[in-house]
Amino acid sequence: MDNLTSLVSPQRRPTLQEDNTWRDTCEQFLASVPTHLQDRVEWALHNLHSGGTGLRNWVAAIAWRGGKLPEHVPPEIIDVYMCDEEAAPLHDCESCGMAIPVRASRTATIEEEPEYVYFKACPVCGGRTGHYLFFSRQFDCPDMDLKFERNVKPK
Repeated sequence: MDNLTSLVSPQRRPTLQEDNTWRDTCEQFLASVPTHLQDRVEWALHNLHSGGTGLRNWVAAIAWRGGKLPEHVPPEIIDVYMCDEEAAPLHDCESCGMAIPVRASRTATIEEEPEYVYFKACPVCGGRTGHYLFFSRQFDCPDMDLKFERNVKPK
């Protein structure tokens, strides 16, 4: 039994600062969700076994990875996360930066084409959606391809 215990490391508890960051980001995110969906979204964010993995990933990206907090989240985006347990915020809008849910392929890497694209055009502004489109446009590089390429340096 001691050998098994030594193989399983205890889960690290979040620090007070991390906990506050998560709570504050959730509150800000919920303020951008339509009022009639806020209770459902709040439940999904705070109950790990109730679905909502994609929503939690989106809020985590906002809290800790420089994701963009939207002014308002269209109900159709929330509906995708509530109806598809595997939806993930892996695309974004080239124009406004809204995180866009897709269903990733189970057989490909995360950078490859998703299994299902829910929005080819952004439901907020009508802009084109895709992998890293908004953030790749933040670089001042006219030669940069629309698809994010790792280890490619501008000329």
